[in-house]
Amino acid sequence: MQKIWLQAYPPGVPAEIDPSQYASLTRLLEEAFRQYASRPAYVCMGRSLSYRQLDEHSRSLAVWLQQQGL
Repeated sequence: MQKIWLQAYPPGVPAEIDPSQYASLTRLLEEAFRQYASRPAYVCMGRSLSYRQLDEHSRSLAVWLQQQGL
């Protein structure tokens, strides 16, 4: 399979990761939120959301879902 998206990776970003490095997807995300808190996690139509903001919004959504009994 040709991985054409690798052409867009900045220098120093590995093409592969060791999936055993993290116990779960949650651990991977928590580390990213902590390590890259001030960096943009998402950019669309001129608006961006930092990793810190994404973490805050996802926690708020989780609380709301729990309050709904889900």
